[in-house]
Order: sequence, then structure tokens, then C-alpha cells
Amino acid sequence: MADFVEDYNHTHHHSGIGLKTPAEVHYGLAAEKMLERAATLAAARVINPERLNTDQTPKILALPENAWINRPAERTTNELATSTPNGPIRLDKFRPESQRMSKSPVFSIL
Repeated sequence: MADFVEDYNHTHHHSGIGLKTPAEVHYGLAAEKMLERAATLAAARVINPERLNTDQTPKILALPENAWINRPAERTTNELATSTPNGPIRLDKFRPESQRMSKSPVFSIL
């Protein structure tokens, strides 16, 4: 499994992220790699023009703004209003004491 993860993250170029590796995107190397790829393709065109049978410069795929494996569900206005960057806001403090939920789970050992 470790070999698969290594290859997936550092060797395999993913079309969903502009033919970059996840590591290149994660570590901020994608823009540099795009420039390197453009320079390599331009040099190849000069050396072997017959291999690239068009006058147009090859496209370098741009990075998408967001890329997801499992896109999170859209949040409702109510969820956005009751959450913070650290997680949901506990609304129990607005309930009468008798209706509040326990702050910690209750465990029983039989």
C-alpha cells in the first residue's frame, strides 16, 4: 500500500489537477512545473517540429480552483450560522438548565 500511495502522490500526473502530482500542488510547486513544462515543449518543437504538427503552442493545463475526491455536502444557511472554524457552536447554553444535554457522555460498566 505504501508503494501505491507514494506513486499516487509523487509520480502519477492527475488530469483533474492540470497533469500535476498531488505533491507538486500541495507543496506549491505547480506554477514552477507549468513553466518547466512549457519550456520543455517549446524546446521539443524547435528540435522536432514534425512531431508537433500544428503551429499552435501546446496547452498547459491550468490548476482548477478546487479539486475534490469526495466533495463536501453544501451547508445550509442554518449550519453556516451555527458553526465556527473550530466546529459547531453548542446551542445548549441557550436552553433552560433542565433541557440541556450532558456535556460529557455517560458510560456504565456492567
